[in-house]
Amino acid sequence: MKLVACLAALGLLLLSCTGLAAEGGSKVVVVHMNIKEGVVTELYSKVVYNYPPSYLRGQFKSEVLSADGRVLREFSVWDPRVRIGREVVFVDNVNFTVVLPFSSDMKTFNLYDKRTGEKLISVDLTEAIVGFCREHRDDPECAEALKNLDSGEGFASIATVAVIVALAGLAAAVLLRKGKK
Repeated sequence: MKLVACLAALGLLLLSCTGLAAEGGSKVVVVHMNIKEGVVTELYSKVVYNYPPSYLRGQFKSEVLSADGRVLREFSVWDPRVRIGREVVFVDNVNFTVVLPFSSDMKTFNLYDKRTGEKLISVDLTEAIVGFCREHRDDPECAEALKNLDSGEGFASIATVAVIVALAGLAAAVLLRKGKK
């Protein structure tokens, strides 16, 4: 009995280390960017099972918008070019990451310079969310996220895909039946 309990505990520990324990739980959108000469560019974005960090203060303002333009969340992000050690150093050409709590109605991430109010970058999160949801069709938030993003931009909802697959199957069955006659 002790061996079974130990194996169960070890299994849970391994799952928590791989991130699989969070599956079905909390998700985040990870946005990887670069800032060089004051210009921010997106490197890539992806959705993963994890828990969002707590951001404190920073020189940049971040906002997450819904498909209809509502502000879902705002928070500050530290300027990644400012490095604090024994002295403060300003470094240019820096890759950095912002981790956003997942929401089924999120669509866009914006980053602003608080000092000037200038929008540094706007990242469309649609591709990252749709890619994740195609791989995790059983995730309860994915159906809602896909529905919210389905605005005629080429991303079919799960219901639309199901209807197309059903019709294709029906057509194939009819053709096969005609071929047997």
